[in-house]
Amino acid sequence: MKKIILTISSFFVVGSLYAAWDKIDDLEGGLSDDWTIFQEADNFQTEPSTTVVPDPFGAGQGMVLAINPGVALTDSSLNMTVERQLPASQQIVDPITESKLTTLYFKVGRPAVSGAPGEVDVTWGMVAESARSAETGLMGYGSYSVLGRYEIDGIMDIRDGGSYVDLVEAALATNIYYEVWFVIDHFTNTFSQYVKGGTEFTEPTLVFTGATYRNLTTDNLEHLLFITSAGTVAEAKGKDDLYFDDFYIDLEGMNLTTPSSNGGGSTSGGKLINISTRANVGTGDDVLIGGFIVGGTANKTVLIRAVGSELTDQGVSADAVLADPQIQLFSGGAVIATNNDWDADDAAAISAAGAQVAGFQLAAGSLSAGILIELAPGAYGAIVTGANGTTGICLVEVYEVE
Repeated sequence: MKKIILTISSFFVVGSLYAAWDKIDDLEGGLSDDWTIFQEADNFQTEPSTTVVPDPFGAGQGMVLAINPGVALTDSSLNMTVERQLPASQQIVDPITESKLTTLYFKVGRPAVSGAPGEVDVTWGMVAESARSAETGLMGYGSYSVLGRYEIDGIMDIRDGGSYVDLVEAALATNIYYEVWFVIDHFTNTFSQYVKGGTEFTEPTLVFTGATYRNLTTDNLEHLLFITSAGTVAEAKGKDDLYFDDFYIDLEGMNLTTPSSNGGGSTSGGKLINISTRANVGTGDDVLIGGFIVGGTANKTVLIRAVGSELTDQGVSADAVLADPQIQLFSGGAVIATNNDWDADDAAAISAAGAQVAGFQLAAGSLSAGILIELAPGAYGAIVTGANGTTGICLVEVYEVE
């Protein structure tokens, strides 16, 4: 093995297994000046509202955002828009030259009202400032790039280009917060959605992959946007609160952990979870390295994967991925494990471990690489190269397996 040259182009090391969440807002301080609310005047029997209230479900969320569409008084469809400005450090920026995944996270819950499911119709997502109407000064449904929705029937939707797609077949449970992860590739204008919550989704579950932006753009995604619909007198669409909490963003990759209240790590009380880093793998010294440390005093089982062809499901073009990655696991200067094709070595155990840690499954017969190994405390490096000198974009992942 050639020496590793410590330059940005040839060496990548992750010093921690903690998630890299950046808190947008947990609502504990109420509505800050970063929130802006636009609502149509009059024409309502009950005015729409956006307020911060104590968690009505008693789920330990503290203060949460309550968005209520109001009740229409006329046959005109009535709306309210709620914006949350993101600082420059939290905006999703076009990477210009290649795909880069980012993750938006939040919680959403529909209440039971007088023993019946709450009637809600709210869309949510991300927009660019350039989509604002010059005539009205407002954002509209067509302003969204990343877009999801909770409908009056209790179905959660995603917007894939020109149409909404149901993510579930039956209404989701009431008085429960569902966790939502949008994994976004701004370079390709596509995104995927994961959901966790209730009895339907006990782990982060991929419910839609490769949705196309409603509003294609290369401009920065600078705002969170919510638009309610009260419908009309003849056809009410929503009249009850929908609750949101814990908005976080990770600009550095796909992150399926649950953020903690301090903005980093997960709700697992500081337990090490995983790292995942995506980069272009070249030849020679231009390798990809996932450096990690096994702490404590006891051995731990670790799953290490180098994912190539499966990245096409995340919007990376087939001709850009590293089709045949291989892993060498180093301890000090010694190679202690290697793998080329993941299902050539203990495929059943690697597949089961991937499911246990909520990683997406590697396709049977794919040329991605995987190592499942018990490691003593210490520092390790997983070095990813392309078999037979191949190059391309690859994702290296390290998970602790119970």
